[in-house]
Amino acid sequence: MPTTRRALQSPLYQGSDERVAYKFDFGRWGTLNGTPTFKLYDMSTGKWDVSTTNLSGSAGVTGSLAYSPYVVLLTDGVTYRLEAEAIINGNLLIGYLLVVGED
Repeated sequence: MPTTRRALQSPLYQGSDERVAYKFDFGRWGTLNGTPTFKLYDMSTGKWDVSTTNLSGSAGVTGSLAYSPYVVLLTDGVTYRLEAEAIINGNLLIGYLLVVGED
C-alpha cells in the first residue's frame, strides 16, 4: 500500500562506518515553520528510539528542504526508520524513510 509520508527512494542502504545526512523535501505541503525534529528508530526491536546514539550533529533547513543530523553507527542487517517532524501551516506533519545498515 503506497503512502505519501514515506520517501520515494526508501529503503536506502548505509554502511555501518558511514555518516550520512538525509534530505526531506516538505515543499508539497507548504512552508516550514522552523527546523524539523528528527528521530531514529531501530525497527528490529519494535521501534526503539536510538536517536541519542545514532544521530550526530544538528538538523538544518534550506527553503522547503530539511536536512537530518548525521545518521551514524548503524548495525549490519538492521532496518531503521528516520522520521522528520515538521510544523507546516500550524500542522504537525511527519515524513519518514527507511535506512538499512550494511557492512
